[in-house]
Order: sequence, then structure tokens, then C-alpha cells
Amino acid sequence: MNMFKFFSVLASTTFVIVYSRASMARVVLAEPTAPTGSYYRATFKVGHGCDGASITAISVNIPDRFENIKPMPKPGRARETKIEKLAKPIESYGKIIIDTVRQITWRGGPLLDQHYDEFVIMMKLPEQAGKRWVPVVQTCEKGVIE
Repeated sequence: MNMFKFFSVLASTTFVIVYSRASMARVVLAEPTAPTGSYYRATFKVGHGCDGASITAISVNIPDRFENIKPMPKPGRARETKIEKLAKPIESYGKIIIDTVRQITWRGGPLLDQHYDEFVIMMKLPEQAGKRWVPVVQTCEKGVIE
């Protein structure tokens, strides 16, 4: 897979949005690095559609070891979440967590090619520093960019 790369700094998590065809990528993170173990407001900035076609959905696949994942609602867009059981339960704020969000999809629109929008997820980052690969799927009226 081709991917965009961002600089990493000591004791931070660096995010890399992954597409199979980097030349087609249209989504970037507003802040590609954040302190480990912190709560992170991931803002996915969508600059334009797919070769002139309007966007009908944006899906973000959540990497392992992220916790307390909460997508921001967007007026006029339906939001779907895919939940997956954890291989090993975790404790968070005194509660045992047995499942987590693995994918968030916003549908609706369309978001015209000449318009801009942002999609936001709040999440707690892992304690381990390093790069995290964030696959994003952009669905347009005339195809899909993975």
C-alpha cells in the first residue's frame, strides 16, 4: 500500500492515513501527532471528491489499542459504527470493556467535489509511542478510494 507519512516525535503517536493509491488520496488529519496516552481529537479533513465526483460516505478504520472511541455527529449525515469484541477485555475508569469500535462511517450528502468538510473522532491513544496506520475509505458517486 502507498501511504502518506508524517514526522514522529519522542513520546508521541504519529498517524498515517492509508490508501491503496496515494495519488487519489483526499483525506488528511489536521493534527498528525499527539502525546501517547492522551485523549485525541482526530479531525479528518476532506478537501475534495474523487476526480470530480461527489462523496457519499467516509469510513475510518480504527487501529488496535485505541479506547473510548466517540464519533462526532454531523447534521444531515447518518453515522454507523462497527463494534468488535476485544481479544482480551480492558479496564477503563473502573469498568471492564469487552468490545470496541472498529469502524465509523458517515453517510449522506452528497459532499460536492468543490466543497470541504471535516469528520471528527475523539479517542484515547495507546500508551506506546509509534506510528499508527489509519485506513480511510472514501465512497463517491462514481467509485471508491481505499
